Amino acid sequence: MKPSELAKKLGFRSLQEACDLMDVTPRTLTNWQTSNPDRYLAIMLGALAMRQNDIVSHYCGLQSQS
Repeated sequence: MKPSELAKKLGFRSLQEACDLMDVTPRTLTNWQTSNPDRYLAIMLGALAMRQNDIVSHYCGLQSQS
């Protein structure tokens, strides 16, 4: 599965959105996928956790302002 396909399956709008969270280029992610697939998957899942944490933090911040 290409990095862009995995990013979309994980709920990112694009591979670039995941890359922005991790401050890496799409090329870097592609290289990681090739050189160490297990580490690549762990990094992508970590990016997903970071994104979900940001969403929850934003939502909780909105709730406290009500």
